[in-house]
Amino acid sequence: MVNSSLEPSLCVHLNPAKTYLWAMSIHYQLSTYLSHQHFIAIELSFTLAEPQDVELVLPAWRPGRYELAEYAMNMKHVEVSHSDSEALGLNKSSRNVWYIENCPAGEVKVNYLYYANALNGGSCFTKEDVLYVNPVNCCLFVKGMESVEHILDLDIPSDFKVKGMLPFRKNRMKAKNADELFDSPFVAAREVLSIESEVSGVKTSIVFQGNIPTPPKDLEKTFKAFMRQQIRAFGGCPVDQYTYLILATPHRYYHGVEHDRGTVIALGPDLNLFRGSVYTDLLGVSSHEFYHTWNVKYMRPKEMWPYDFERENYHRIGYIIEGITTYQGDVKLWQSKVFSDRQFLDELTTHLNRHQTNMGRKHLSVRESSMDLWVDGYKQGMPDRKVSIYTEGALIALLMELMVIQATEGKSTLDDVMASLYLFCQEKGRGYAETDFLNILSIYIGEAACKRFFKDSIDRAGSLHNKVIKALKTVGVNVKMNTEDRWASAYGLKFSSDARPKVTHVHPSSEAYEQGVRLGMELLAVNNYLVESDLDVKDVKDEVKLHLKEGKILIEKKLKASEKLLYIQFELSREAGNNAYWEAWKG
Repeated sequence: MVNSSLEPSLCVHLNPAKTYLWAMSIHYQLSTYLSHQHFIAIELSFTLAEPQDVELVLPAWRPGRYELAEYAMNMKHVEVSHSDSEALGLNKSSRNVWYIENCPAGEVKVNYLYYANALNGGSCFTKEDVLYVNPVNCCLFVKGMESVEHILDLDIPSDFKVKGMLPFRKNRMKAKNADELFDSPFVAAREVLSIESEVSGVKTSIVFQGNIPTPPKDLEKTFKAFMRQQIRAFGGCPVDQYTYLILATPHRYYHGVEHDRGTVIALGPDLNLFRGSVYTDLLGVSSHEFYHTWNVKYMRPKEMWPYDFERENYHRIGYIIEGITTYQGDVKLWQSKVFSDRQFLDELTTHLNRHQTNMGRKHLSVRESSMDLWVDGYKQGMPDRKVSIYTEGALIALLMELMVIQATEGKSTLDDVMASLYLFCQEKGRGYAETDFLNILSIYIGEAACKRFFKDSIDRAGSLHNKVIKALKTVGVNVKMNTEDRWASAYGLKFSSDARPKVTHVHPSSEAYEQGVRLGMELLAVNNYLVESDLDVKDVKDEVKLHLKEGKILIEKKLKASEKLLYIQFELSREAGNNAYWEAWKG
């Protein structure tokens, strides 16, 4: 139960229609007594000085994920009681809003269970030995009281260690308002490893939870390198402490979410966390999320300042907040010598290949794709409908960087543009308009070039690869087009890596597309031979007979290989010799 010794102070909140007397703070208590069934028991309490109607709201989304969420589906047994021991009537007015009509003065308590069985960078998860919470998922807020202090207490086993974005003292966390509460995830568990250091005046915690191998000895040095590079690029850091909360999953996983004072990263498999591609992913997502400290947390679209947790926060500049961040996360690893030239070019290759594979580039611009994230989110929906603001935005950032370098003869880079935007937001407020960013970019590349680039590459659907190839040539990087596997290049088909492969891509110019091969179809046989995790070794000739399954229906298709390449892959390599623009880019 919430500590009954707390005597809430009262303050006046003015409303045009009525004056309300509210408590100076909101209290939550989270308990793990049902964690063995993945439930968090939550009690919310607040005090009213006079009778009034009360609205209780569960956030409709969370920052970092530009789609509506259904957090309310995880709630049950929602009950309201009063300090006079009377049960109060509770009604629902929408999917995530409850109200108490004519709630009496005194202390009000709201108790409910929240089902926490999703382990990713922005979720809640609990079982016997861990409690991981993103308050924005599970904490109701009292409409009209968002600006008061929010206090959260934990009822957890005595041997649990607690780590998060805000400090805990005796299992208590204090947030200055609802926004700070929602931006302060934490984990409480028996197994928590924390590496503490300081980077350019920023107290840094690298926290691991899960079954992890021994971290490499140079891990702290590696994180310090890319953090210093980013702090130097902006001329300082807006926070004095930063926490990497890394949740190691036993299965393959990759996800990160930014916060004011840190990030939550879910990554796996845990046993490979510090080797191979998983370690590369760890460094990449860590650098990406740290860059978000500036680019979205302390400067962001004016439509998102402040966040409105009750509805969509529409904007068209995902290419800035996510695209530039995706690109700069890799650039800063390269500039700090954490990534080699080869590793960095490989990351650019990945973006270029993903861009080329996604036919959505022909149908919806990156600006409109930013808007439409709120329509279908991050799910695999209609094929080739829109582009990724991360991939497309990263290539746009690359083009902007190389345009700045060329226009200023190597004296400036995209760092100067972003630092200027940061300074603008410090002076004018965190929110900025798209025109503010473009006006700053114009200073470096010229107004006419900026308008032309915006019209041709940002506001219009189309392919970017020829522009990227031409731009990379200026820094001494050659781009070669290669065939992909024969399925993709000759038949325009891509499959999942399952034992029973499913169709994941069908090229619109392929015979397979014309004949009605569709996404999600399961491939059973090729040329009368069953496919059993060995699709890559099947002899793919100039003609193939496929047996496919869609639902309960078996389908046979005979296809001829295309005479032109359908899906292609790119290969980037650096020219021999010195290139002044390459050196300016690399810093």
